[in-house]
Amino acid sequence: MNPLIELGADESRLAELAAAAADRPGTVPGRVVRSERGGADVATAGGPVTAATTEPICAGDWVLLDTAGDPPRVAAVLPRRTAVVRRAADTDTAQVLAANVDQVWVIAALDRPVGLSRVERALVLAWDSGAEPVVVATKSDLADEVAVAEAVASLSVAAPGVPVVAVSAATGDGIADLRARLGRGRTAAVLGPSGAGKSSLVNAIAGDPAVAVADVRSADGKGRHTTAWRELVVAGDAGILIDSPGLRAVGVWVDGGGIDAAFADVAALSDECRFSDCGHAGEPGCAVAAAIDAGDLDPRRLDSYRKLQREAAWIEQRHDARQRAAERRVWAARSREARRRARPR
Repeated sequence: MNPLIELGADESRLAELAAAAADRPGTVPGRVVRSERGGADVATAGGPVTAATTEPICAGDWVLLDTAGDPPRVAAVLPRRTAVVRRAADTDTAQVLAANVDQVWVIAALDRPVGLSRVERALVLAWDSGAEPVVVATKSDLADEVAVAEAVASLSVAAPGVPVVAVSAATGDGIADLRARLGRGRTAAVLGPSGAGKSSLVNAIAGDPAVAVADVRSADGKGRHTTAWRELVVAGDAGILIDSPGLRAVGVWVDGGGIDAAFADVAALSDECRFSDCGHAGEPGCAVAAAIDAGDLDPRRLDSYRKLQREAAWIEQRHDARQRAAERRVWAARSREARRRARPR
């Protein structure tokens, strides 16, 4: 078997890599395992390579390496099929968390109150990525059966149409289900807060301690960021996992339809409103308000939906403003050059 298949390359990707390498003789294809500023660890058919890079890359990217230099360098990055993108903390810039993933596992730990709004935010990122979302309720061994069932039910309401799997890395419950959902050659990005059991889950899926773990602080239930960077872990028949540091904030980026997908229940009801521009704020014939009054829709869902729409609109406005400013700078430079050329000599 081609070792690149074990890293997640299907026939189409293998053809892309071969064609790209043919255009750049002397390069070697590989997949980014971990990236830091100015460098990356890349898995290739011949083994791991540490390479220098000036390209913006992240775990999961497929690249071509120029191995003639010392150190080797990333010569090209193949187009991403999918990408998990969030708004970087305290900024209005995009941050790519993982690339070329087939699934996004949104983690919610059952040893603490489940943050449904946080899960909804992560699901927006998952849907916008182009990958398949899965909600994973970890640490099921730390809650009784009734609490687990209630949490799964709440998560199912917050994630309409998305599988919700309760697992325990300690006991192994639910691990076989997750392994079967992914499978050899397919990649999942693991997203969640610190202390939610992401690294323990990755180790349980991989079958060995692939990544470091640490205890959760008993005082506040928070983790210690044992994963300091996003890292790709090959788990054989179970597929490939991209572990990531705990996310303190899950900021949405420009909405590509992920909000309506994550809130499919609200969006479907909106389609039934009398007015196409219904704001669900007292208008006659509002199907959303009627569902809330009937107890069929949690008003919290509508509040979250509105908040995320406002946030995405703000980001889009800022993004467009930056793009317009960049275009103005380009045209101003061209104008200056034209005036310079037009001056009499």
